[in-house]
Amino acid sequence: MAILPDEIIRVGNCVSYIPIGRERCLGGCETKASNTIRVENSLYDMGNSTCACCAPKVTKQEQIRMLCTRGSSTYSTTAIYTHIQSCDCQVCKG
Repeated sequence: MAILPDEIIRVGNCVSYIPIGRERCLGGCETKASNTIRVENSLYDMGNSTCACCAPKVTKQEQIRMLCTRGSSTYSTTAIYTHIQSCDCQVCKG
């Protein structure tokens, strides 16, 4: 896991009041693929294919205050920001 510099978060027409700590999962995980065969509309794997990706394992949510604009007016709202606390190799999605 990498700790990134704190940053003002900008989303749409909103911006965080203060810089927010950021994290990122990175690194390699063992992945392998094997041949496949399709017989009568059924797909068969001819070995053990695995796909593992470095992804968040434990996260923590934090409420952060955001300043937003709508036209010429501004307003304050609360957003839920998800922090990454740890990463792990997990089965790939998609």
